[in-house]
Amino acid sequence: MFDDIGGKFSCRLREQVSVNRSTADGHGIITFKLVKLEAEYDPEVAKRLTVGRLLALQNVKTKDGYYSVYELADRNLMHYSMLTLDLSQPAPVRREFMDLIEKDWEGGSKSTWIEMVAAPTGYLMKLEGEPKYVKGEEPLLVGSAAQLLDDEALRSFFCYSGSDSALGNLMIEGQKPIPLTVNMENLVHYHAGVFGYTGAGKSNLMAMMIRKALETMPDLKVVIVDVSSEYAMSLLDVLYDDGRVIMANRLRGGDPKEQSFDFMHRHVMPASLASLSDLARQAVYRLIVDERVKEIELPNPDVESAMRMTTYGGLLEVLGDMSNDKYTPAQQKVVLPVLINMIRARAEERKAELGFDGEAEDMEIYGDKKLANEFEAELDKAQIRESSALRAMAASLKSVVDMVRTKRTGYTLERSLAEITSPGSPRLFVFDIADTRRARWLSSYLVDSLMKKRRSEYSDNPKILLVFDEAQEFIPYESKREDYTDMSTQAVETLLRHGRKYYLSGWIAAQRIARLNTNVLQQLHSYFVGTMPRPYDRQVISDTFAIDDVFLDRTLNFNNGDWFMASFKATNTQNVPVFFHAQNNEEILVRRIEEIAKNM
Repeated sequence: MFDDIGGKFSCRLREQVSVNRSTADGHGIITFKLVKLEAEYDPEVAKRLTVGRLLALQNVKTKDGYYSVYELADRNLMHYSMLTLDLSQPAPVRREFMDLIEKDWEGGSKSTWIEMVAAPTGYLMKLEGEPKYVKGEEPLLVGSAAQLLDDEALRSFFCYSGSDSALGNLMIEGQKPIPLTVNMENLVHYHAGVFGYTGAGKSNLMAMMIRKALETMPDLKVVIVDVSSEYAMSLLDVLYDDGRVIMANRLRGGDPKEQSFDFMHRHVMPASLASLSDLARQAVYRLIVDERVKEIELPNPDVESAMRMTTYGGLLEVLGDMSNDKYTPAQQKVVLPVLINMIRARAEERKAELGFDGEAEDMEIYGDKKLANEFEAELDKAQIRESSALRAMAASLKSVVDMVRTKRTGYTLERSLAEITSPGSPRLFVFDIADTRRARWLSSYLVDSLMKKRRSEYSDNPKILLVFDEAQEFIPYESKREDYTDMSTQAVETLLRHGRKYYLSGWIAAQRIARLNTNVLQQLHSYFVGTMPRPYDRQVISDTFAIDDVFLDRTLNFNNGDWFMASFKATNTQNVPVFFHAQNNEEILVRRIEEIAKNM
């Protein structure tokens, strides 16, 4: 399991060091333990020592077959003369030294070496035939030889062996590319986040992960709340096979052909798909003809808020808000518990009268004149003034119960919810909602409705994954009632806190962690990090996973498609930094669109 790079790798542990810094919030101190090692310089060795390679270090239990596993975080090429070379020496002397140093690099010299920094993975490797990895840490033997683990050891350490679902290849210089296979069920079930600066490829990675999840888990459904109009095109082939696009605005045009052009104009076209726009439009045309693109009439959030009083549960929410409001007069607060108990009792009574199959609080109050009369009677008994807010509510209640419910026509939210929770319906749903306020309201509606349904009808089929790209629009650090971020934040937080027991999961993607609700971030078990220029964002991830800053700083040199991953559940070992180059979703998309066009 060791790789000596053709007998060229010779390395020893030089020292152990501790690095302290304040946490990102400034409320504590975090300590990272590192080791420094020295290896003999060789060009081939220097090439193979990429960040993420694993080293086996000797400890007090090595005689029993245990090695401490450390991960290479950084390496520098050193020359003895460089240690004393500074500006206090004349320039001609410095140039002469550097000429000599350059010749030593070219011809090889005992004055050169490779200095490495490595961080503990928290695992011990037990050599018994094939290596076994167990959690633990033992005192290291300073001065002892260090071994480099070979490609097969890297695979068994990082990659989940029970899956062929590869997200890409490890960014490690090896003999052959090493696919990073993950436990996709755990990646879905325990929530994940994708974070990176503009242009890092977040949506590309997310789309690729969604298609992998659908391929791996036959009983999974994915619901995307898309405020950027990206995913309908990024996952066009998946939608063509088994999906539905739900749009808030009607497509322009009198026939499917004209509507397909309008569909294309409204959505972001992946760059690699631009040359195949005609083939893509044919797939869109087929979606429209097959009635898998639906227009939905989303309620105005402001109007919907006012309509809370049309259900028993909504009435209880309004009274609860009044109870928590410090400006509500004491006389009215005294009668609120009486009103709440009366409404609950009336809801249960009417449920029995009508034989309603569901939660009593979800029932609408239309036609319930008894409720309005009992509400007013309680106010009379408590001698509530005519000018009070409760009297105004009583008057409104009389008007509401006399209303006739207007039935919505066409494709409704209720129908979409029924399809999402039904095993035999489409597996991918893309809600294309450009209005962020309505998208926030929709996210709250979806989460609340799914949670209520699963609580009343517990089932693990289908498993449902909700995806929120541009997460700063849904879970900002500071939420407000007026823009409905308080509703969406509470919904997503509830999903990530309690959804797992009901087989409801969440993935989020955002440009900056600093702008997000920290309570939500703490619920994620897997992080994918691209280039993040701001140190604070990197420090938050470093603090969350107790990963040394030097690993996160490496992300500054990433190219498109390069990602840092840390996971407690999805990889073979917990909380170990993994650097990988992801598969390109656009390449998969182009290939699939060409196949679809041939079969049309």
